[in-house]
Amino acid sequence: MKSLRSDMKALGLRVLFSRVDTDQPVRINAARLRHEILELAQEGRRVVLLGHSKGAVDAAASLSLFPELTDFVAGLVSMQGPHGGSAVAHDLSNTNVQKTVVLGAIEKLLRGCRHAVLDCSYEARQEFLRRHPYPIDRIPTICVATYDSKQSSLIRPMIEYVAVRYGEVCDGLVCRTDAVLPHSARVILADMDHFG
Repeated sequence: MKSLRSDMKALGLRVLFSRVDTDQPVRINAARLRHEILELAQEGRRVVLLGHSKGAVDAAASLSLFPELTDFVAGLVSMQGPHGGSAVAHDLSNTNVQKTVVLGAIEKLLRGCRHAVLDCSYEARQEFLRRHPYPIDRIPTICVATYDSKQSSLIRPMIEYVAVRYGEVCDGLVCRTDAVLPHSARVILADMDHFG
């Protein structure tokens, strides 16, 4: 994000990083973003939210859960956000051995919360979107979705796993189709993995 931040500052934009922890559940981060957006609104500012991966899901969720924010948000740019869910999170949340080992490691070794992963499963994301529709009619939104077919990708095994298991192209963590909010504008980039 360093070069992106420099580019935005060169355009004269004020750039702030949220204090959310993407290792926490979506609802906790959405509430934190609400607080930060309302603080900026007191300064008379409107913001454009830019989120990558789960950060994009957290940003979109803040607008879905707290409709009062739409008056203070000029737009959302989502980069590789698993809005429809993540095949990797889905499989982790639905396989007992993997769930126990990987989610336990996330909590014990990384001090994260298992719900940060579980919130990105297909079931959790679809239920969230059903119960809390994204306000696409009130927030200009663009979603950047990527997929990678290069043999040199460091996460090539995940890309191939998703292709075989789900028949989808992905960036290693998020399928191209899952990275797009319904009815939003989209940019699709080929040959870019999730860390590109």
